[in-house]
Amino acid sequence: EDNSWRRVVMRFHFDKRESNGMQKEPIYHLQVGGRYRTENENCWIHDNIDIPKFPYHPMDIILLSEFILINFFPKESKELREKPEWRSLVRKCQELFLKPYYQICITYFEDNSETLLGKLTSSP
Repeated sequence: EDNSWRRVVMRFHFDKRESNGMQKEPIYHLQVGGRYRTENENCWIHDNIDIPKFPYHPMDIILLSEFILINFFPKESKELREKPEWRSLVRKCQELFLKPYYQICITYFEDNSETLLGKLTSSP
C-alpha cells in the first residue's frame, strides 16, 4: 500500500514518568508525538526535534471519561453528568488524584528556590 499521501496530523498521549526514569520531564504529562505504527508513516514532527511534554494532572478511568464526555459529547452526556451518582464518583476521583497533585503544586509556589515547571520536571 502506498502511504506517500498519508500524513499523521497530530499524535499525543497522556503519560507518567517512570519511577526510575532519569529523563527530565513532568511526572504526569501530555506528550506530543509517539511511536510510529508503520515504518513508512509520515509524522509531522521531525526526528531531530525533541518531543515536548506538557505538565498535566494525573487521571484515572473516571476522570478520563469525564474529560472525553465534556470535550467530545457535551450535549449527549449532559444528563449523565448532572446525575448525583456520576458527580459523586467524579468528585471522589478528584479527591484521590487531583487534590494531592494540586496541593504539591501549591507548595512549590511557597518555595522561591525554583519555578513550578522546574520542580515538576526535576528528577525523582
